[in-house]
Amino acid sequence: MPSPGEEAETQGKFCGTPAAGGRRNETGKWREECETSVKGGPFMTNIPKTFDQMDQWKAVMFLYNSALKEINTKIEILNNEFIHIYSYTPIEHIKSRLKTPESIVKKLKHDGREVTIANMIDYLSDIAGIRIICSFTSDIYLIADMIARQSDVTVLYVKDYIKNPKPNGYKSYHMVVTIPIYLSEGPVDTKVEIQIRTVAMDFWASLEHKIYYKFEGNAPDFLEKELKDCADMVDMLDAKMFSLNEAIMQHSAEERRKEAEAEERRIREEMAAREAGREKREKRPGREKKRRERPGTEKTGLRTAEFNRRTERTDMKIVLQRVSHASVTVDEKVIGAIGQGFLVLLGVSDTDTEEIADKMVDKLCKLRIFQDDQGKTNLSLADVGGELLVVSQFTLYADCRKGNRPSFIKAGAPELANRLYEYVVERCRTYVDKVEHGEFGADMKVELLNDGPFTLVLDSEEICR
Repeated sequence: MPSPGEEAETQGKFCGTPAAGGRRNETGKWREECETSVKGGPFMTNIPKTFDQMDQWKAVMFLYNSALKEINTKIEILNNEFIHIYSYTPIEHIKSRLKTPESIVKKLKHDGREVTIANMIDYLSDIAGIRIICSFTSDIYLIADMIARQSDVTVLYVKDYIKNPKPNGYKSYHMVVTIPIYLSEGPVDTKVEIQIRTVAMDFWASLEHKIYYKFEGNAPDFLEKELKDCADMVDMLDAKMFSLNEAIMQHSAEERRKEAEAEERRIREEMAAREAGREKREKRPGREKKRRERPGTEKTGLRTAEFNRRTERTDMKIVLQRVSHASVTVDEKVIGAIGQGFLVLLGVSDTDTEEIADKMVDKLCKLRIFQDDQGKTNLSLADVGGELLVVSQFTLYADCRKGNRPSFIKAGAPELANRLYEYVVERCRTYVDKVEHGEFGADMKVELLNDGPFTLVLDSEEICR
């Protein structure tokens, strides 16, 4: 897969594999914790005995081909997930290949090693190769992290030729991983090299490979300089396209922000107009007298007091969903994501206080709605190590009684609502280790997998009475 001069080196950062007795690294730490150099490893030591009766070459290549299929499937699933959740795909296309016998022999001889299957397994890391082509440089690291976070993928080492280009200008991100191939007699860890690069980087590398192939790896000096200059231009093109994309995204976000602000102004104006109308009606001559004379209100005024309490006070509202995972996205970027836990949609009114918020948070975090070993909903967030994603939701106060356009006059003013929203998030952190949140007032996309489904509605009038 790599071009001449582009072959993946077999020295790097070793993280260990199950077959080698090593350990897997924790998510997000695989780059920092890979510290031991390696020149191969005891891979495929547990090939089933039944393979002894087969042609060893075919047996080994069968494993490498199976590893390609496994990694390809994982990458396609990750790409489809991005399309589904974010309406965006970081991957343009994927290429995969197995190294030819001629290329394997040539590489072993070049490294001064005897041509054996054992040396091929131990010292060559790119027999199975996958190349991922993406749009922007930022996508490269995103894809690399997504692959590294797969629980059954072990990263052996990384070569970042983007931050450290080769002298000829070559840029790409190489990672060598192992993945277990589950056979009838057990798993066999198999190496795969993954190259990740942009469309522009791939364009340059492909042409560079063809040129060097024509000169059998001995291109004239002037040609090498020209190729390096072209690589610099490709780098500038990548940077320019990335900045244009960022500008487009920023413009789209600004347009969405303006639309949200316009909608908020409309709602506030509607609220103010209704409030002014109510005050005007209250000031009409004789209104209080007529109210006192209205039939049914003579019972010590209790009915009138209850009526006023129910119509004038609005309660804090929470829609709680038990989820397997959930995330919130703003401007096509995930700003909060959780695994098992609660997705909380929070509505705040003008009459809510921190005291009410405290009681609501206490109830929320202590609810026992996760299943125990007997299948009964008897466990709390703390019992299962659950997580919280809190998202502001003023539309919980929609009044749909009149007309077909909801009114939101009972929703809290933005300043108060935002303050209490942030207060609720901080209070939740005193109960739960991981609390993620959305962005107040932003246009948010919320993705979730409801576990059950299990959805509750919490109202402060009932919780705090």
